[in-house]
Parts: sequence; structure tokens; C-alpha cells
Amino acid sequence: MGQAFIVRRSGGKKRLITELILWDKDWTVPEGVKSVNVRLFGGGGGGGSGGYGAGGGGGYMASDTLEVVPRETIAVTIGSGGGIEGSGGITSFGILLSASGGGGGDHNGGGDGGSGGGGGGGIYDSKRGGDGAYGGGGGTPGSGRVGLGGTYGGNGGKNGTPAQDGTDTRGMGLEFEGEGKAGTGTYAGGGGYGGNGGAASANAAGGGGGYGGNGGAASANAAGGGGGYGGNGGSGGSGGSGGGIAAGGGGGSNGGSGICIIQYWV
Repeated sequence: MGQAFIVRRSGGKKRLITELILWDKDWTVPEGVKSVNVRLFGGGGGGGSGGYGAGGGGGYMASDTLEVVPRETIAVTIGSGGGIEGSGGITSFGILLSASGGGGGDHNGGGDGGSGGGGGGGIYDSKRGGDGAYGGGGGTPGSGRVGLGGTYGGNGGKNGTPAQDGTDTRGMGLEFEGEGKAGTGTYAGGGGYGGNGGAASANAAGGGGGYGGNGGAASANAAGGGGGYGGNGGSGGSGGSGGGIAAGGGGGSNGGSGICIIQYWV
């Protein structure tokens, strides 16, 4: 079962087509198309349960320009969001490209996130914040290591070390743009690639920002999840709230499903 959203942009004699695929489907290469740009985000990790309530990490991103054959059929698999403490699923474009899901939050701390989503926030003393490969890292209370930001993201915060800003993407012409600011509070999440870090509570950490998606805010004793592809990480709290597209879940909630973005000229 598949669904795609198609956006057409005029550009001289050719049109740029963008397809957003949200569910598994067999995708057929259009007539005359020999090259496509594909960007994938894996599913977001689920938040932790029980007494630690760590946030899940946002899904990883993979991007490449691929040679294809007109009218060939390529199986697109969309990674599902991770269940409680579970990692997100892998998103793949046939055998040509794949992106892993974000890590689940567990008793060790926040789940690690990918280039799209920042790492989920950790909670409680000695529990680390999750890392973000490109996005922001999650914050951490107590003596645990902060989540480390990636290429375009800032580190999470802890006592004595404030969270860092990520990349301001406003005016870059991206699908989702933003300031990439660090969250507020001592244990805030670092800013991501345009996505702001999540705010901390008195006892729990915020998730790192993602690709235009904000990290989830902590609430009470549950941490926020890492941001995703334009989707916010889940907030912490009793039961938490799920993450947006490719985003991690807050403490006690599932992560968001991944996405496949295909662009080509016709």
C-alpha cells in the first residue's frame, strides 16, 4: 500500500517533480527518466519506559543521485517508528540506498539520532543524552555525558555546560527552515539543521533539533525525543506524545515513521 505526494515546479522546458512517499510501495521510474535524487529518513526511535523515561532519537538520513532505468519498478520500504525503547525501522529505495532508524531510549539514556533528527534527551543522574549525526544532541541531567551534535547540530546541555545552537537555515530554500537554536533550560537539547532544541524541565532533558523539526520538550520526569524531517520530537510526560515524521518519541511513546523523497526532471 503506497501513497505519494507530487509537486511540480516549472523550470524552462522541464519540470522538477518531487514525490514524497510515506508508506511501502513499488515505485515505477517514469518514461524518459534516467537519474533521480533520493533522500531517505529512517523511522524515529521510541522513548523509554519505566523509571528512566529517556527520549528516542530521530531517524538517520541518506541522500544520493542514482542512475535508474525508465519503466523499471523499485521497491520503496518506509521504516516504521520504534515502539517503546525500540529502534526505528530502516527506510530503503530498492537495494540502491537505505537509511537506518533512530535508537530507542533505554536505561542507558537517550537514543542516538541521525542526520535528520537530533538525539533524544537523557534523564536522571549518569544517563547520557543521545547523539545526533547531523542534528543536535540531547541534554542530560546529573553527571551523564551530554548528547553530541553532528555536522550541522549543537551539543546538548547539562549542569555548567549550556546547550549549543545548530545551523540557521532560514533563506536557504529548503523544504523546512528555521533558526536551529538550542532549547531553554539547563538540560536543553542542542539546535539542529534549522530545528530548535527541546526545552528541559527541572528533572528531565530536552531532545536535540532535527532537519527543520524541533526536539521534543521534557515534562515532569520524562525526556523529549529528537526532531525529525520537519516533524517535532515527542514531548515527555505520562505516556508522552509520539514523534512527527522520522522524529523520536518522548519518554513512554513511539517514534514517527520515516519518509522517502524522490526528485527528477521531466
